[in-house]
Amino acid sequence: ASGAGATAASADAADDAVRLPDALTLEAVEVVDDAKLAACYALLARGDRGRTVVFANAIASTRTLATALAALKVPHVAPLHAAMKQRQRLKAIDGFSKGDRGVLVATDVAARGLDVKNVTTVIHYDVAQTLKTFVHRA
Repeated sequence: ASGAGATAASADAADDAVRLPDALTLEAVEVVDDAKLAACYALLARGDRGRTVVFANAIASTRTLATALAALKVPHVAPLHAAMKQRQRLKAIDGFSKGDRGVLVATDVAARGLDVKNVTTVIHYDVAQTLKTFVHRA
């Protein structure tokens, strides 16, 4: 009986296993909180980055970051968070999806259920609060 239970538990653990996409390349940049905006800007300023999603954990952070990046003349910046009206969210997603470049600054509302093709860069401005959230962001 213990063998069958162990097998079932192993199968459940395998179902809960988290896998990153095979083509994903990870790069870690550690910064102190006071330098996060500068580090994010430096990453966005690198050559041709294509479509980029920048994830923040809070709506207020998303608003502040999108405003700051726009003030720094980062082109095609749009916020996306749950406090926006549906029409505003759809407009932000549509504009991001239609362009070949752009920056979508989003809370985790964009991590699940948003299927935008050809996103080349994902920046975790704030560290994901769970491993599963990290994977969904990727």
